[in-house]
Amino acid sequence: MASTPTLYRIAPTTTAEQLAVEPKFVQSGEEPLASGYRHLVSLTLAGAAYLIAVGETGEATAFAVTGAEPWLAPAASSLELGGPWDTIEPFQLGGATYLLAYASTTGELAFIPLDEQLRSHTPYRFSRVRPPGPTAGFDVAQPIVVNGMVYVLCYSAATGNVNAYSLTATAAAAAGSPPQTPALLAAPIWVHQWARNWTRFAFFQLGGETFFLKTNTGKLNVNIDHVLDDPTQGTVEVGTYLQLDNALELDLVRAFHLGGGDPYFIAYLGNGSTTLYRFHGDCQGWTAQASLQTIADATQIVPVDVAGETYALFY
Repeated sequence: MASTPTLYRIAPTTTAEQLAVEPKFVQSGEEPLASGYRHLVSLTLAGAAYLIAVGETGEATAFAVTGAEPWLAPAASSLELGGPWDTIEPFQLGGATYLLAYASTTGELAFIPLDEQLRSHTPYRFSRVRPPGPTAGFDVAQPIVVNGMVYVLCYSAATGNVNAYSLTATAAAAAGSPPQTPALLAAPIWVHQWARNWTRFAFFQLGGETFFLKTNTGKLNVNIDHVLDDPTQGTVEVGTYLQLDNALELDLVRAFHLGGGDPYFIAYLGNGSTTLYRFHGDCQGWTAQASLQTIADATQIVPVDVAGETYALFY
């Protein structure tokens, strides 16, 4: 982990095609964020911004993120996520907040409800071991929204397998479910094959539709893909062989939306060299908006929206 977790504020300037990136909180010592968290997840509950930090075995702690001192502070919570998990991502369904937790070895996807008091509840669990759509072995398990419906897009860099699963609310929980299991149903809707070695996926919304940036490190290619309006038809490349500086050397790529609006992404090298880009509206490229030296050796970058302002935690 980087020795100094740092929260940067990202804001527009009066100069076109330029962002201001300013450190607002630089941790001194081991608090509030301890070392060794495997996952850092940002979400908003009841209008307040939070960061959920998850350890190697699934133990979780919540922190409030504010736009002023103390910037980051422990928050009361009761989170039992289980695990260990390879991926944890937040999403909304039916006005409720969930965490998607995924374990690649077992193929289990757990959809964990959260309430406004930062308490976790009994998850809906889903996995498949037989075709169509076995769930084990993925590197990417990302909840996405298409036409107001929730799906999960999964990909394996080792095999090139890519699957999409629908997630819908039902009248009642499935028969035999543990008490208080949410009434949800997941099912495979698209099973496909891509090339291997795609990595550093960065998902974003543009015009109310879902896109993602990805890089192939086996045979260099940088793409932007669009999830089709009918996800049973999968995705389509809308920009390919795009030029991204240091594409093979980048350690982290993370998309964000400035003030909840236009999509951007952060490209980070482990030595701290960081560039922020704005996606072009035609998805044929991007424009650099800021270049700076941030902390070195970050393992995670987490965009956080706080009262309409955009921050990024480097950890």
